[in-house]
Amino acid sequence: MLYLKYIHHELCTTRIAADDARYGAARELALEAIKAIEQRSEAARCAPRTIWIADSDGHGEPEPIENDEPWELLEEITRLAAQNPNVIALLEAQGRLDLVARYLPGGDGRGEGA
Repeated sequence: MLYLKYIHHELCTTRIAADDARYGAARELALEAIKAIEQRSEAARCAPRTIWIADSDGHGEPEPIENDEPWELLEEITRLAAQNPNVIALLEAQGRLDLVARYLPGGDGRGEGA
């Protein structure tokens, strides 16, 4: 995922204004982060909570294990995206700040002191 490669780059850590030459690149990375949240959310929604591993107990019986990976991936990509001011700006403009609101200061999507 290209977004994760640039997570610490200024394109993902600084709000880039629309008149800045870097705006297009910053916007593309922000859109990719939003798309990743949407994809991970759908994957988690469809994923089973328990998976069965054949013969995991050594007695030939399948054993259930918790399948937390889809939700952990969603949590991580959402947390990282919430740190990007360009993602926040796009989501605000789209009226979809709820995608990352719990990771923003105050946890309500309005930031601190709002």
